[in-house]
Amino acid sequence: MPEIDSSQFVHSASQTDGLLTDAKKLTTYLSTSKEQTKKIMAAAQASNSILVKKLLLASGITNELETEFNPDSVRLILSYKNPDLNCCKLILVLRW
Repeated sequence: MPEIDSSQFVHSASQTDGLLTDAKKLTTYLSTSKEQTKKIMAAAQASNSILVKKLLLASGITNELETEFNPDSVRLILSYKNPDLNCCKLILVLRW
């Protein structure tokens, strides 16, 4: 059996700390700003994904953000800001 090289796994885990920091920024932003959450939901209802993303980026996150939404929930996908590394993603699914 070949020797195990865990360096990429360790790197991915260490980079995930930054994604967790952004996840905390997002959840704090959403849980403390009722007006912003109404705007986000209204933009999603109008299928305006560009505005949804813009409103979510106002939370101050620093990594990449992808959004997907449906009538029941929003899916927030955070990924490391350097897409060349493609080391890790963090997915949050929030019901609304």
